[in-house]
Amino acid sequence: MSRDEAKGKGAVTIKDISTRLNVSVTSVHRALAGKEGVGE
Repeated sequence: MSRDEAKGKGAVTIKDISTRLNVSVTSVHRALAGKEGVGE
């Protein structure tokens, strides 16, 4: 969880998600964009 999110401020970013899930920013971007090559 990012510092801003913990304080209740700001939007959740792709970087927040990738950090939380321990995956790359690129993997999160590909998954959200519906690109091939991302496991379910």
